[in-house]
Amino acid sequence: MRMLPALAFVPPEFVGWSFDHLVTIFPENAYPLCKYFEETYIGLMNLNGGRNPPLFPVDLWNIFHLVPQGLPRTTNLVEAWHRGYLTTCGCHHPTIWKFIKALKTEQANVELKHVRYICGEDPKMQKNPFRTKNR
Repeated sequence: MRMLPALAFVPPEFVGWSFDHLVTIFPENAYPLCKYFEETYIGLMNLNGGRNPPLFPVDLWNIFHLVPQGLPRTTNLVEAWHRGYLTTCGCHHPTIWKFIKALKTEQANVELKHVRYICGEDPKMQKNPFRTKNR
């Protein structure tokens, strides 16, 4: 069952074939989960031998092409930025003045990081468990 998330690392053109192969080794009591996963992420087989479009297309969730390029596999960076921005604003729905002040603060922080990088300071390293997982 833990192999289903690994389909995100399979080339998109082989996802359907890989899913069909995985289903053959799953126990019978896993049928509801397999059916749900197929409907939602793979697409049900149709009478022509092809697949109907899934709820979430393979290109939306498959990250096969991101890994060799070293690109992020998750949106954690965006979520971390958003959390920091909310901390800077101090609330979820700031006034226009708080919003402008927060944008200026963010701009100053980005410029500071850029200057430090140009001066030769290395970017902040990831924590060891994340470096290991990325490798």
